[in-house]
Amino acid sequence: MIEITGVQAEPGGSATLRFEDGKLHVEPDEQRRKPRTKLHEWFLGIGFVAFLVMLLAFGLGRLAQKLHLPKAVGNAVTDVALACLGVFLLCLLLGWISVKLGEFFGTGGAGGGPKPWSLPAKWINGIEYQQIDPQGGLRATLRKSDNSLAHFTAPGETGPRLHRAFEQLLRPAAQQTSPQPVRQPAPQFQAQPPGYGQPAPQLQAQPPGYGQPAQYGRPNPYREG
Repeated sequence: MIEITGVQAEPGGSATLRFEDGKLHVEPDEQRRKPRTKLHEWFLGIGFVAFLVMLLAFGLGRLAQKLHLPKAVGNAVTDVALACLGVFLLCLLLGWISVKLGEFFGTGGAGGGPKPWSLPAKWINGIEYQQIDPQGGLRATLRKSDNSLAHFTAPGETGPRLHRAFEQLLRPAAQQTSPQPVRQPAPQFQAQPPGYGQPAPQLQAQPPGYGQPAQYGRPNPYREG
């Protein structure tokens, strides 16, 4: 997840951009701050007054005990303190409910404000960049799939970060993961018989007639008569 603050979005005004899960999320800074409605401020005011009265009642109760005033006075002061405590807690609860209702209906702040919006990467047809200052600030113009435009201006050193975030968002998933090398299996060698690879023995030349069958019964020309 990449988060870039201090971006001027059109629409949206000053906003924070989040890039995660293949989507661009634009959160206006007015929405990121805790929204406060008129009703919420009214409940806070009543709760604050009830809290002060509660502290005062507890103080008077302690004073009544030290002055040994009638017990009825002490009980009345205690009842007032407990009632103020209940009003204070009720105002906190109603104020929290008013904030949640303002968030749900988009009425946070006086007169409402820009709402957060998201855009999947597949709904982005293209984006153009324009440098706006020597420090690297840029203005990115994003074209949606319905041909509407959204502009994001990031000053100074925020510009290169915004550029890298958009490029990573628009990069296909196949290019974001580097291919793993295919591991080839080791070659298998068969066992060779003994003597394999040794040079063949050299045969010596034999005299003429070697290996011919002997002939018997022929007369000896040198035998005496």
